[in-house]
Amino acid sequence: MKLASLILLIFAFTTGYSQYLKKKQNEVFFLRGKVIGRDTGYIILRYTNSFEKWITDTTFLKKGKFEFTGKINQPTSAVIKGYPVEINFNEVNFVNFFLEPGQQHVLLVENDYENIKMEGSKTQNEYDILKKKIDSVNHLSKNLSNEVLQAKKDAVKYPDDSIKKEKFDNLFNKLKPTFKTIEDVTISFISGNPNSYVSPYFLAIYLNSLPVDSAKLLYTQFTNRIQKSRSGKWVAEEINKKKQNSPGALAPNIKIEQINGQEISLSKLRGNIILLDFWASWCIPCRESIPGLKTLFNQYHSKGFEIVTISIDKKKADWEKAVEEEEISNWKNVLANEEINKNYGNVNQPIPSQILIDTNGIIIWPHNGTEQKVTLNEKLSEIFK
Repeated sequence: MKLASLILLIFAFTTGYSQYLKKKQNEVFFLRGKVIGRDTGYIILRYTNSFEKWITDTTFLKKGKFEFTGKINQPTSAVIKGYPVEINFNEVNFVNFFLEPGQQHVLLVENDYENIKMEGSKTQNEYDILKKKIDSVNHLSKNLSNEVLQAKKDAVKYPDDSIKKEKFDNLFNKLKPTFKTIEDVTISFISGNPNSYVSPYFLAIYLNSLPVDSAKLLYTQFTNRIQKSRSGKWVAEEINKKKQNSPGALAPNIKIEQINGQEISLSKLRGNIILLDFWASWCIPCRESIPGLKTLFNQYHSKGFEIVTISIDKKKADWEKAVEEEEISNWKNVLANEEINKNYGNVNQPIPSQILIDTNGIIIWPHNGTEQKVTLNEKLSEIFK
């Protein structure tokens, strides 16, 4: 009896171990490729491995050919980079693609990585379908896009010429219907492909412009494996933050040290109208908006208006230098920490973005970079009239 039990135990162990080894083998990828137009030099691959860590791997071309190998436990968004070359404001030796366990081959053209050709990745094939639809939309606006590009070049070449800047802004605004069509095409793809790893990746991109209920509906349509994927989990977290940061919700509390060393918490500021302003030292639009914020602060601070600027800078020294340069130490300045990252989706949105909180701690006005029906000036004027 004991011998039979021991045999069963050994069988179970060996079976389980062989399944474990098979699973690990299934996580290995082999990426082989060729660059047309360049025979030597380095090439870089970036991806998230099976342990959820970003890997940056570098190899060298041999007669234009290269190889990478590694471990990933699911299809994942990856990046290939070559020598940095910028053409028409785009980094042309840079491309996002979808890497999978198994063997894959890529074909790249120097200074045109965007039009990558790939074999062996089912997820990349699904993305190529979406890309063709997006390219067809862009083709319809090709002439206008070229005008916008030329206007942007002129505006950059002559930064002090307000007429050229205005021309660029006007032309760029004419492209907005194209951007909306591309968004509609992408959302349609997401809705029609609930079992594709491409879908949560692109849903994450459009979370900022979608109503919470619409984003959640798309997420709930995903299959179980997609909801549990890396991008699926991230989308779920961001939807939850978006819900927490919507008008009518109680603003999550922040308890953090300010730049002057004093502790601040939103709960202790309750009774005031509070503006949370998310920014960074490297964000030009953020810094351009500071004079306007100073005007509002000076106008309403005595009536109970507080500003808390939340920097998403990675380096504390960059943040401190920017606060000093902009002379904004008269209001509250903090550097985003884990607590803020967990509760406020603004940290992962385009900046500048803002949240206005009433005297009871309720969110009454959010700004996430999209056009608003009511501006901050108008909202504060209404509150303090």
